[in-house]
Amino acid sequence: MLSSAIADEIDLNEAIVQALRDGKEVFLPVVDGDHIYAAPISSSLKPGPFGILEPMTEAYTGAIDLIVVPGLAFNEEGYRIGYGGGYYDRFLKKQVATTVSLCPEKLIYPELPVESQDVPVDVLITERRFLRNN
Repeated sequence: MLSSAIADEIDLNEAIVQALRDGKEVFLPVVDGDHIYAAPISSSLKPGPFGILEPMTEAYTGAIDLIVVPGLAFNEEGYRIGYGGGYYDRFLKKQVATTVSLCPEKLIYPELPVESQDVPVDVLITERRFLRNN
């Protein structure tokens, strides 16, 4: 297992394995204090502070093409509610990559509280819809 889906999150393990087989570079988030950084998947993974598997490698400093962003709830504008730490919002503010969230339709709500530091995803994909937010 390469990633740990929580609650209603989509399990991405098969997609990660296939991307690695296809020669793609794949990164996982690593918690470092109150921030996260992307690290390349290595053969050694360890549970991080929240029990989610993290690579035991250094931070990646190059460009990232696509970032898959988790969440507990979403609206059609791509805003999300995560787990309350603001880790992804701080990380995404420093990135120029396309961002996408995969979620069940039942996690899309007509309204969510949105704060000034929140960063919406560019694309939201459910089993019924593909929503582009840029």
